[in-house]
Amino acid sequence: MLDGDLRATRGDARQTTFDIGAGWLASVQLSRQWIRADGWRPFVTTSVSVSASGVTTEHPTQEEAFLSVDLRAGLVVGRTFFDLWTPYIAARVFGGPIAWTLDDRETTGGSRDHYQLGVGCLLALRWGFSLLFDWSMFGDRTLTVGLSLGV
Repeated sequence: MLDGDLRATRGDARQTTFDIGAGWLASVQLSRQWIRADGWRPFVTTSVSVSASGVTTEHPTQEEAFLSVDLRAGLVVGRTFFDLWTPYIAARVFGGPIAWTLDDRETTGGSRDHYQLGVGCLLALRWGFSLLFDWSMFGDRTLTVGLSLGV
């Protein structure tokens, strides 16, 4: 996880910024392709995952742990062209709590939207590398760009 900051409104309506330090992340994911692409028929893949992460939040007078758990299920429908380019549409649902202590009170929360709808593509490069672009436009909006190496 990257460093950042967290803004919180305290019980007396004061807004305070906490520094977020580096942390840890653990994740397990399973996926299965149910339908293989054939002719113009697209592939259909589902996935499930569970992940957890933790960081320390710091303020001049307070240091607390910030923990989160995420349970996620997804559906991807797409097609590969020329063994090179794989555009797809994706739908995901997720949820899980976030636990944090603010002013000696246990606080829990989560995402406002518990779904994502979007599009993406995978571009096969040389030497086993792939470039990923994933844009979730609806629900929990995210933009992901990644580089992977298949072994």
